[in-house]
Amino acid sequence: MAGVPTKKVAKVTKQARKRKANERARKRVPVVIPERLADAPPEILAAYKALNGKQRVFALELPTAKSKADAARVAGYTAATANAKAHDMAKEPHVAAIVDWCMQKVIGSSLLTIERLKQELECIAYSDPRKLRSEKGGLLDLEDMDEGTARAISGFEVSDKGIKVNLWNKLAAIDTALKLLSAFPEKKQQAPSAMIVGVVVVPEKGQYRHPQREAIEGTLGSPQRVDGARPAGKTFRVTKD
Repeated sequence: MAGVPTKKVAKVTKQARKRKANERARKRVPVVIPERLADAPPEILAAYKALNGKQRVFALELPTAKSKADAARVAGYTAATANAKAHDMAKEPHVAAIVDWCMQKVIGSSLLTIERLKQELECIAYSDPRKLRSEKGGLLDLEDMDEGTARAISGFEVSDKGIKVNLWNKLAAIDTALKLLSAFPEKKQQAPSAMIVGVVVVPEKGQYRHPQREAIEGTLGSPQRVDGARPAGKTFRVTKD
């Protein structure tokens, strides 16, 4: 290596030998597969074995950690170096493959679905307090309640006076259900719209005649004045409806 200082060459050579020694040591020590990777495919297991100890911990912690830095601190890095190390490790292909697989597993095992949420809202919105009472008039035990009624209960308050049953807010559940239906229009039930049909006949201009009604004709006398003078009466016409 012409032109390179002897000390620098020695340092690079020493680092290369140390890196190779660490790689040989990792190969000699059997890798223990953690339980969360027990059902991982062969390519994920190979990626896990190719990482060092801190990278393995980081890859397993990152899917559930609050941040990359938190995962790096759990892996053993100090607070001063956690951010930089986390950034570098997250870009490592083997780490990224393990993180992606763990994330897909977490999402796939989640029981939180739109249908499940809809069922819970239905239990609260359609809850009937009458179903809490037994035939003898007392409060049913939880194991004797139907599934919908039990889900509508938010808790119990026990005192000397007895047991108070608290139910989830029906109006809040209905409001949430309406918002859910607005977010997913295909879930809405289309109600048939009422239609009123009417016919209006409009006669041609000049052809309309007001209907004739029977009338009473007579003379209406005006009220008397103060001076006693009596004016002439007026003719009036009263039409019967």
